[in-house]
Amino acid sequence: MSLDVTHARSQLADDSRHEGDSIRFLYAKSMNTFGTNFQLMGYRYSTQGFYTLDDVAYRRMEGYEYDYDYDGEHRDEPIIVNYHNLRFSRKDRLQLNISQSLNDFGSLYISGTHQKYWNTSDSDTWYQVGYTSSWVGISYSLSFSWNESVGIPDNERIVGLNVSVPFNVLTKRRYTRENALDRAYASFNANRNSNGQNSWLAGVGGTLLEGHNLSYHVS
Repeated sequence: MSLDVTHARSQLADDSRHEGDSIRFLYAKSMNTFGTNFQLMGYRYSTQGFYTLDDVAYRRMEGYEYDYDYDGEHRDEPIIVNYHNLRFSRKDRLQLNISQSLNDFGSLYISGTHQKYWNTSDSDTWYQVGYTSSWVGISYSLSFSWNESVGIPDNERIVGLNVSVPFNVLTKRRYTRENALDRAYASFNANRNSNGQNSWLAGVGGTLLEGHNLSYHVS
C-alpha cells in the first residue's frame, strides 16, 4: 500500500496559469495459494487546477487527433483517435488489474480504468481482457479491449495477437546464455479495431554486452 501527493503549477495553451494537487493511492495484493495477483490504483485530483506535463504540451485548449484509412474508393477518410479539452481537467481515476495463473495452461488477466473530469458529467472508460501462455518456448497472448472516451462519438474495440519467438527455437540450437543470438528473439504484433483497420508490427530484440547490461529492440 502506498500514498503520494503531487503539486503542479501549469501554464496552458491560452496562457492561463493554474495550480493544483493530485493524491495517488495504490494497493496491491498477491494470493500465492490461488495464483492471483490483485492491484487497485486510485487517482484523485483534489482541485481543478491540476494539469500534467502532457496537458501543458498541447498547443490548443481543445482539439482532435486523426488517423487516415483507405476506404476502397481511392480517398482517405479521417478517423478520430484522440480528443482533448483542457477546460475539463482530470478529477479522479480508478484503475483495476487482476491476473490469474492457470499453472501449465498460461494465465488470464483483466484490466480497466475509469476517468472522471471536472466541469462535465462525461467520463472515459477502458477495459481489456486477455490470455497469455507459451508453447515450446514461444510466448503468445490474445487480448480484447474496449474504449469509450470523452469527445469521441463511437467507442473503440480492438482484438490483438502478440507472439515472441526466441532465435534458438528458430535455429533449433540448444540455449546458452553466453551466446547473444540465443538471447535474441523475434516479435510480431497484429491488431484489428472496430473501424476495420489492421495494424502489423514485427521486430527483433534481446540483450548484449558482458552481463547482458544492454537491452535492445528494433521494429
